[in-house]
Amino acid sequence: MAKNEPKEIAAADALKFFSRQNIAVQTATPVKVKGEDGKERPGYKTKDEALAEDHILAARDHGDKVVITTIDGKRYEAPKRGKAAEANA
Repeated sequence: MAKNEPKEIAAADALKFFSRQNIAVQTATPVKVKGEDGKERPGYKTKDEALAEDHILAARDHGDKVVITTIDGKRYEAPKRGKAAEANA
């Protein structure tokens, strides 16, 4: 693995870098909805939840920052500061 390649990290470790950001992740639960014709059809009810470990699909350490991808398809970046950033320098 080359030195500049990002490495995969655990969701729990990545979550520590995003704890101060107020990230809301959109989750969906299946429900039945009535169409205009009166028939029931499958649909989804969405809800915004605070970022949690199980909302993170992928987490990568890029050395100076951590990047996550969440279950709603969004990507977030957080800079690494303090001892964590110095360890990778």
